[in-house]
Amino acid sequence: MYGPTEATLCATTYAVAAGAVAPAVLPIGRPRDNTKAFVLDEYLNPVPAGVRGELYLAGAGLARGYMGHPRLTAERFVACPFTGGRMYRTGDLAWWTADGELVFAGRVDEQVKIRGFRVEPGEIEAVLAAHESVGQVAVVVREDRQGDKRLVAYVVCSGDGHGESGLAGLREYVAERLPEYMVPAALVPLDTLPVTANGKLDRAALPAPEFGGATGRGPATPVEEIIAGVFGEVLGLDWVDTEASFFELGGDSLLAMRLIARIRAVLGAELTIGELFAAASAAGVARLVDAATGRTHAALTARPRPEVLPLSFEQQRMWFLNQLEGAGEGAAYNLPLALRMSGDLDLAALEAALGDVADRHESLRTIYPASEGVPRQQVLEGAAGRPPLVVVDTTEEEIGGALTAHVGRGFDVSVDLPWRIRLLRTGPTEYVLLMVAHHIAVDGWSMGVLAQDLETAYTARHQGRLPGWEPLPVQYADYALWQREVLGELGDSGDPGHPRSVISGQLDYWRRALAGAPEELDLPTDRPRPAAPTFRGRTLPVEVGAETHARLVELARRGRATMFMVVHAALGVLLSRMGAGTDIPIGTATAGRGDAALDGLAGFFVNTLVLRTDLSADPGFDELLARVREADLGAYAHQDVPFERLVEDLNPTRSLSRNPLFQIMLVLQNLPASQGRWNLPGLRVGPLQSTSQESTAKFDLSLTLAERRDSEGDPAGLVGGLLYATDLFDEGTVGLLAGRLVRVLEAVAVDPGVRVSEIDVLGEGERSRVVGEWNATERSVSGVSLVELFAARVAEAPDAVAVVGADGREWSYGELSERADRVAGGLV
Repeated sequence: MYGPTEATLCATTYAVAAGAVAPAVLPIGRPRDNTKAFVLDEYLNPVPAGVRGELYLAGAGLARGYMGHPRLTAERFVACPFTGGRMYRTGDLAWWTADGELVFAGRVDEQVKIRGFRVEPGEIEAVLAAHESVGQVAVVVREDRQGDKRLVAYVVCSGDGHGESGLAGLREYVAERLPEYMVPAALVPLDTLPVTANGKLDRAALPAPEFGGATGRGPATPVEEIIAGVFGEVLGLDWVDTEASFFELGGDSLLAMRLIARIRAVLGAELTIGELFAAASAAGVARLVDAATGRTHAALTARPRPEVLPLSFEQQRMWFLNQLEGAGEGAAYNLPLALRMSGDLDLAALEAALGDVADRHESLRTIYPASEGVPRQQVLEGAAGRPPLVVVDTTEEEIGGALTAHVGRGFDVSVDLPWRIRLLRTGPTEYVLLMVAHHIAVDGWSMGVLAQDLETAYTARHQGRLPGWEPLPVQYADYALWQREVLGELGDSGDPGHPRSVISGQLDYWRRALAGAPEELDLPTDRPRPAAPTFRGRTLPVEVGAETHARLVELARRGRATMFMVVHAALGVLLSRMGAGTDIPIGTATAGRGDAALDGLAGFFVNTLVLRTDLSADPGFDELLARVREADLGAYAHQDVPFERLVEDLNPTRSLSRNPLFQIMLVLQNLPASQGRWNLPGLRVGPLQSTSQESTAKFDLSLTLAERRDSEGDPAGLVGGLLYATDLFDEGTVGLLAGRLVRVLEAVAVDPGVRVSEIDVLGEGERSRVVGEWNATERSVSGVSLVELFAARVAEAPDAVAVVGADGREWSYGELSERADRVAGGLV
């Protein structure tokens, strides 16, 4: 049962069938008879199922207000836009499940910010309460030191668990189910939770947690002593066990960066956040310290090769992720190209042509071994750098499985060539050619380059000659050397008087542009974010009609914007209305080929930009589009900074469970009609159309759209797909999202001045459920009062059980009536 006094105590109920297992976290259920419950956003609009909002109650049981407090009454009892009467603003957060049950999600006034993230302690309490060893729990934010806010969970163990032993594994349990910033810094065991005289949690009586204590091993070396002292300074501890983990002592990612800065200042040693996670104790960090102790861009030309050839900044992150996956295990960064070929295929010419392509592009015959943990490029020559053409006889029915298996097999980039070839033969003249390459060696643009070069080389070899192409002006290794020369190493600070100050200026822009941006969007997901993503994804189609497309083109023209900017603004509206707030970072990809010498080169050049979307103050869509235009143009003007360099410089809270700085990707493609056409002698060639929705999801959501034009060049619609991480979302949820995006685009196309709060993201079916169907609680009641109904029941069955106490004692209706009369007499 749920209900505040203002709604006559009981507004919703949740029924558990006899013999059924109650869920670990009980919903508060459905509205009772003649009661209505609405979950609304800040503009009093209904939110979709799964999205948190404030709970409002209406109906016959609603109080008239607070006696003698007209101002408070006006604040809490507001006009109901759905019933024509009034509704009560509960101050509670809730969300609808897909089948119409309400789930309590904390208090509006209990929302706090920890390290820039919005946190609801009630959500953490719900996860902890689901653990079998937890009887009661309270999560609070403590600031025992000025400016150092930490989450602390107070736990009363259930069953046989007690004290510290009852908390074993509990922190890990929470970490598997919640983001890192929501994991309590301390778990404090209590015999009982302290309560006030009226039965509410007495927060003032909760004891301060003890982060560390005088147990364990003390410092054994001078460096350990210094490091332990820095640990204590950062964590606010008097004494530190040198073998204890920094994070178990109460540290988090933000404090970790403070620790690294202090170690740099005190010892002059440079540590990375990854090294600190790997060696998190004072003793481990001490061992690391002991072991460690121009404005004009240079021209991109071929460069002398040093003995150790470094990776580009883009490749460094790919290499790190490849090692993190496990050698050859992950396929999240595999790029496939599958072609169906019919006709007289010249196998010898095809194999020779593949060798020609490998000889032409060093990136295709480069491996990335490491020396003392530092990767380098090693370019292979001759036969060692050419992939074998493996021919596999199969059937048409088995193609799908063969393709899935081949694409899903990973690379160990330290020893494997970064691409491989399979030729599936399904008949004498029927083939499927599959090329799979790792992202460390190619990008999407590169796949088109390789296709063009393969066509040129195959045609030449089939005619008995060598391909007659011009040599490439530079190779990828030249680009990596040039990039480091222009941008400097990741740790360079950027002296304004140094030639690198151009890039330093761009970094300054990004520091300002992304200052205070949320590091993780608060979107409703079907499952908690896992600690280690599987990168499994699926794609659902998105399509916008020709009429809406034409109106959007005109909207972009009037706003001096591009179609990408229009879609960007619309996506921001959708995410905001789904509970993500008014400050929304969205990622997008740029080709990263700013020099003409790179146009025909295979390699990993694509760069990622972070586009910040400001939806504050409820702007009209045309005003929002102007904001988006300004932000996007600013980002484009500062796109030389590699995303990896930006992440290193901004140093956001790191987590392997999500992409840094943004989790939503947007791409608008404008592909020429000729793309995808092949001309190989004696063959009909075309892309193999996949029937599977399975994809690799590097982000939570990725929206890809392309503009269609008819034969006259007029707008013919937007088509594409919404790729989602199946770790987080169900297909039904994303299907609703895709439909809502289309509704947003249709709404702004009709009325570009419409305010964000006035854009209805709910379809008719959704609105009908959350406003009408789930609130269909009308029930006729007699005109008599509750007192009269009770008196009639007493007269009818005085011996029937009316109430059962916590101790099992029963009172009949007659006994309850007699006791109530006594109390009433005493009050008179």
